[in-house]
Amino acid sequence: MENPRAVEQVARWALWRLDDNGNRFVVAVFANRDEAEATARTFEAHWHKQSYWVEVAVDGIAPGTLRRRDASED
Repeated sequence: MENPRAVEQVARWALWRLDDNGNRFVVAVFANRDEAEATARTFEAHWHKQSYWVEVAVDGIAPGTLRRRDASED
């Protein structure tokens, strides 16, 4: 079984945005989950229509990365 604390220590956290056209973008990558979630809350507080969320970052992912939304992900 994986140690959740060990994963937290090595994980990077991606802040994603979903735009009005269904496109997903990585806005930023953080070393700390709390910082990533605080940034997401800051963006959401601006009353934009876009949605923001935080996920564990995948190796090689960089801010500005575009990912087309797949219907199977809904």
